[in-house]
Amino acid sequence: MQLAWDDEVEWFATQPVTIYYGEGRRYTPDVLVQFKELRPDSPAPLLCEVKYRRELSKHWRELRHKFRAAQQYCAERGWRFVVLDENTIRT
Repeated sequence: MQLAWDDEVEWFATQPVTIYYGEGRRYTPDVLVQFKELRPDSPAPLLCEVKYRRELSKHWRELRHKFRAAQQYCAERGWRFVVLDENTIRT
């Protein structure tokens, strides 16, 4: 909901890509955000994963590989990757 009301957001898409890594593994992040080019330093596209903190902690061994693959995927495209938790997205 926050993205829909953000004046700097051009568009966003849920589950926009599937990233393949390792031996037949795949990962589909939650959302891709494209920002308006309002100024020369406008933010690069942002690929996001939203998880509860306790879920991050409980499943970190599995998730870290997914997140590393997402970071590499984004770096190749000039995007950014972030993991957001309930404390970050609530205003």
